Amino acid sequence: MNAATANSTTRFNALLVEGDKGLGLESTLREQGCSVRRVQHPNDRAASESLDNVDAIIISASGFGDDEIVGLVGRAVAHANVLVATDSTALAVKVARLGATTVASSSIDLAAAQIGQFLSVIDLKRRYARQSASPSPRAASSSVAPRRSRRRRPRRPSRRSSKPPRASSQCPASSDVT
Repeated sequence: MNAATANSTTRFNALLVEGDKGLGLESTLREQGCSVRRVQHPNDRAASESLDNVDAIIISASGFGDDEIVGLVGRAVAHANVLVATDSTALAVKVARLGATTVASSSIDLAAAQIGQFLSVIDLKRRYARQSASPSPRAASSSVAPRRSRRRRPRRPSRRSSKPPRASSQCPASSDVT
């Protein structure tokens, strides 16, 4: 596949953080229409520099410490959608609380299916953002006149007779107490 063909079918820019013991997610991302930038370590300078330029960050947590993954996810969730593939339930809970999507990394097929769903959600978010950003054609050509508020007349003072308030049955008067 030449560069022109790759660019015309690219739907997403993805950052793949995968060590030597990775799952092989790069081919899955490319099949889903992603332009993939790969880094070998969560603390890699290229990972930090790429946060503003990617739509999705996919992290294979195998071979990395939990603190490294949590640190990258903490920096990344403000910039892009993050998916973490891990077998550690404790790590999955930590990154999910930060806003990342998680998947069990024991199966490449499960991770590939989750990546497909993850990218579909990103695509739906894009479509919604485009739709809500464009002005509604009905609003521009609306022929409905704005509703005028009715002017209310000032209230007149009440003509009720002023009677003394009734005594409460719950609080006895001081003369009634024996």
